[in-house]
Amino acid sequence: MNKFKNKIVLLLLFNLITTNVIVGQKTQIDTLQNDKKLPILTCILQKKIEGKYSYLNADLFNDMYLINQRNQIIKLNSKGDTLGYYAEGARLGNPSNIDVTNPMKVLVYYDKYTLLLVLDKYLTDRNKYNLNEKSLINTKVIASGSDNQFWIFDDNILKKYDNQMNLWSASDNMLTTLNKALNPSTLIEYNQTVYLYDKENGFFVFDKYTTFKNNLAFFNWNNISVQNNKLYGFSKDTMFVYDTKSFELKKYGLPATINAYKSIKLLNDYLYVLKENEIEIYKFEL
Repeated sequence: MNKFKNKIVLLLLFNLITTNVIVGQKTQIDTLQNDKKLPILTCILQKKIEGKYSYLNADLFNDMYLINQRNQIIKLNSKGDTLGYYAEGARLGNPSNIDVTNPMKVLVYYDKYTLLLVLDKYLTDRNKYNLNEKSLINTKVIASGSDNQFWIFDDNILKKYDNQMNLWSASDNMLTTLNKALNPSTLIEYNQTVYLYDKENGFFVFDKYTTFKNNLAFFNWNNISVQNNKLYGFSKDTMFVYDTKSFELKKYGLPATINAYKSIKLLNDYLYVLKENEIEIYKFEL
């Protein structure tokens, strides 16, 4: 009987020691996971602007472009003052693509009508192009060129046009090159390099002559921007920064104050955050 009791005591002691070891290991793993958490981006709130909008963008002068509930485009400065207004959106509907790379030449594309508009800095209508007349009926994205020209991605081909809509150059068909069709969400020219972004296939990089250079396999990014030789993107509560010179990718967690956003835009040293009923402007540090 005593031997049986001793075995039970030994068994209990063994289980207790084993449990402590497992708990200790689990705590250690948790600590390691905590150590691997992303650095949190330092952000300081600068301004809140009340309003209900469906779209947000910003230009090099820190002015914002918004779409209100009537599909009208509004331009505000960082103080919330109105700088421009394009009312025709109420008739045309929601634009499929807006490019504000050149604040003096804002591009607005309505794929429903294959209509490309050029607006001035006050969002006054300056020019219109019916892309259907150029057989551009499957245009996905458009962008301004640094030499006052246009970039258009249509039928899996990157095309460059002048102001008279004369074709200057065109890439190979990416469907043939990659054996897959692209569905890009963003097209940006920076420093004579063109970045075409597809969430499922990453960045496709072209030179100013529409020659395909390489593919960067960064998937499921949103709200893409390019500045200072860096590519920026977001995914929920994470910000990605890829240095095109050093080829280094960094990740930052967004602070808890930047949550439940509808859209977010990085420009200069600011984050423009669109929420349900307001815009928040943050100054950030990397």
